[in-house]
Amino acid sequence: MTLNKTEMRYKKLLLFIITCYAISWGCWIPVLDKIESDPFNSPLSVLLLFFIGAYNPTITGIFLTAFFDGKNGLKDLKARLRIKKAETKWVLISLIAGPILYGLAFFCYHVFNGQVGEVNYGLLPWIPIVFIVPIIFGPLAEELGISRFTRSLQVLYSSSMVCSPPCLFNFST
Repeated sequence: MTLNKTEMRYKKLLLFIITCYAISWGCWIPVLDKIESDPFNSPLSVLLLFFIGAYNPTITGIFLTAFFDGKNGLKDLKARLRIKKAETKWVLISLIAGPILYGLAFFCYHVFNGQVGEVNYGLLPWIPIVFIVPIIFGPLAEELGISRFTRSLQVLYSSSMVCSPPCLFNFST
């Protein structure tokens, strides 16, 4: 039985989704009750499984690209990660959006009588890493994950595809 191009694309996407859910939840379920409110107090094995689950879509995207498309697919993937020229104001806005939202959430929490504990000043240097690393390498870097497998399907349809979990397969024609 030979699959046409469209069927193969659907099978790749389905494999990607099933693999991501299986590995991510396979990592998270055993440690859900072991994560401390201060993650740095959690055992290393718990943190490792948590982050493997979180970064799994990226890892799976890379492995499946290598499996299905070989070196050419990986080269294409790498080429898509190059930073495009953008106006400086948009780069700055994108870099400060996370800290601004975090600060706003902190402010609202405090205004509504939330009790803020002591600040661990030793963790402050980690703030840029916490915001930037996930954007480039992690769950937010969907270029390496699901968009890699849905992009080829978007070409088949005249309008764009909505790609959120409830309507993942809702293609408009």
